[in-house]
Amino acid sequence: MLTESIILAGGLGTRLKSVSGEIPKPLVDVSGKPFIYYIMDNLLNQGISHIIIAVSYKADLFISEIGNEYRGVKVSYSIEESPLGTGGAIKQAMSLSSSSDILIVNGDTYLEIDFQEFFKSHKKLNAIMSMALVNMEDVSRYGSVKLHGEKIIGFSEKGASGGGYINGGAYLLSSVHLDFPDQAFSFEDVVLKELFSEINPFLCESYFIDIGIPSDYYRACETFKG
Repeated sequence: MLTESIILAGGLGTRLKSVSGEIPKPLVDVSGKPFIYYIMDNLLNQGISHIIIAVSYKADLFISEIGNEYRGVKVSYSIEESPLGTGGAIKQAMSLSSSSDILIVNGDTYLEIDFQEFFKSHKKLNAIMSMALVNMEDVSRYGSVKLHGEKIIGFSEKGASGGGYINGGAYLLSSVHLDFPDQAFSFEDVVLKELFSEINPFLCESYFIDIGIPSDYYRACETFKG
């Protein structure tokens, strides 16, 4: 059973500053509470019993808002003292985990999938890494993941119109198999683009929202209202 998750919450959130000001995106109020709580509730409701929050920008605000426990579940913090890149941040956060497989999610996106089914798919194939892919009518804002059957064959850049699968921002990593660099590095460039042929794609038609820009932030407020 999947029991641990890392939430990546270290970004500066520059595109949302007209709404968020100096508050980190995951802590921005969405219909009465910080957005990160919706993510954490989704994780806890599906059996996660330890959350590790990878933080950098205004880390103290996360600690003072959330504390070391949420709904009876332990919350740990992996604090980026110097720039590590997304890959380095994940590697550091994974050192606080005791599981051989760990779920990684973004602190500014909400994905409504069955994480335990995602985990079963990952274990069944003994995958180094699995990635949740969401079917979208318009992939232009995100770029798309190119598939051939059940294999990932590459990525398309942002801007291309039309439907397809996007990276849903949820990954399962097997620490036993992954060998991350020791220096700061980009998870997207070093891991996704170099290991894409070995990644297990988990295809879904699930609800997905990214609050990175004001229009989608307001859409999230409508979704979670009441």
